[in-house]
Amino acid sequence: MTTKASILVVDDSEVFLRGWCVTLENAGYQVKIASTGEEAINMAKDEKPDIVITDLVMPGMNGVE
Repeated sequence: MTTKASILVVDDSEVFLRGWCVTLENAGYQVKIASTGEEAINMAKDEKPDIVITDLVMPGMNGVE
């Protein structure tokens, strides 16, 4: 049995989050979404995603931090 890669997508735009989510789920990935850097850090600690796709320019904590 093959395990699907888990991907955490981080973006402050709901439109981009939903677009990434639909596209990646249709490609067979397990997708989690976060709308802030702080939320993403907490999710990453709990979920341990294989890949993180992040927006670099967000209010508060940016994608680099």
